[in-house]
Amino acid sequence: MPAVNFSTVKKGSIYRPSAEGHVSHPELNSPKHNHLLAALPPNDYVRLLPFMELYPVDTEEVLHEAGMPVEWIYFPTTAVICIGYMTENGSMPSVALVGKDGLVGLPCIMGNDQATCYATVQSAGFTYRIRASHLKKDLYLKGDLLRMTLLYSQLFFTQVSQTAVCNRLHSIDQQLCRYLLTSADLLERDEFNLTHEFIANMLGVRREGITKSAGKLAQKGLIRYNWGKIQILDKEGLKNEVCECYSVVKNERARLMPFKPAVYFKGMTKVAN
Repeated sequence: MPAVNFSTVKKGSIYRPSAEGHVSHPELNSPKHNHLLAALPPNDYVRLLPFMELYPVDTEEVLHEAGMPVEWIYFPTTAVICIGYMTENGSMPSVALVGKDGLVGLPCIMGNDQATCYATVQSAGFTYRIRASHLKKDLYLKGDLLRMTLLYSQLFFTQVSQTAVCNRLHSIDQQLCRYLLTSADLLERDEFNLTHEFIANMLGVRREGITKSAGKLAQKGLIRYNWGKIQILDKEGLKNEVCECYSVVKNERARLMPFKPAVYFKGMTKVAN
């Protein structure tokens, strides 16, 4: 998919492709490209729609900061968000990645009005956001949104616990493979902008370690990297190199969050603030 020109997108308004055709698939701008929203029954979806707004995010933008009040809950459609914790030396290792499969703001939904960790954009793209206060009111109705959120919570904590196991027991090479494959799954593409420094920060390792591991994968013909861009050349080969942590989370995602292609509403031209 061609790159999106974010300068054409106004924060808090619906996005329409420009005359130059920056986006080849306009349906990706529908809230229903997010799996949680797509799984809602029509009545629940229509009830939430007037309170949601399209919100483009840029790389390294901070959406939530630990200890600060949570105002917005984000449902990514084409962006990927890192959830992590700030250490005393200033690094911020990631414990989970959130993309079109979920939402950003679980602690708030569970009753905590403050963020317990940082939410930082890994890959620029689009999200839909809704005020946390409104979403929590909707959850009190105990409908399908609550059920889907609880299922996603289980998936999220599976990812967090598996990340802890992976970081403790597996090599940097395997961690890098897991990180790249997960990013590719969430972005639905095999090429993305990621620097060695950013990946090292997310994995909580030294940049030199990522450079060395990426070099090994490149020599095997599995990836290509240059000037902050990484391309997966052989996904099956990369899966042969990765540890079991990748498949554990992927299988749990398929079990808990089965996704059916979205049925988009015809004539939907506006999302109210």
